[in-house]
Amino acid sequence: MTAPIVVEAVQSDPSEPRQRFVQCASPAGLHRMAYTEWGAPANPRVCSSACTA
Repeated sequence: MTAPIVVEAVQSDPSEPRQRFVQCASPAGLHRMAYTEWGAPANPRVCSSACTA
């Protein structure tokens, strides 16, 4: 069973970097992970990088 992904927008100006969050499940329970989007939202090229703490 897969949990639904919830995305929350913090900024709405597409010309600025956008900080967003997604809710993730782990053995310790649910947690919120942040990510940053930038550039044109319609651009089909995507790069991703992940950090863990």
